[in-house]
Amino acid sequence: MYVYSRRNTIEMVGKEYFSDPDYDFLPDGGEVTETWGSLQTATCNACHDPLALHGGPRRAVKGCVTCHQPQSIDPTPATRST
Repeated sequence: MYVYSRRNTIEMVGKEYFSDPDYDFLPDGGEVTETWGSLQTATCNACHDPLALHGGPRRAVKGCVTCHQPQSIDPTPATRST
């Protein structure tokens, strides 16, 4: 599960705070014995430091793959003009 949180404190302290932790769990409450580790945020941050998409606050790869999956692609995408 991926959780995203944002607290806008720019007017108070001049910056924003972000939190986007991920949680590995089993729906039946059992012990987690295997976790997804195909790609780490640190790997992306090697070039995109910090990884910050959709306006900047989403900074964890597990958050990206929550939506960006092969089965969630529009089979008839709009044509992009370049």
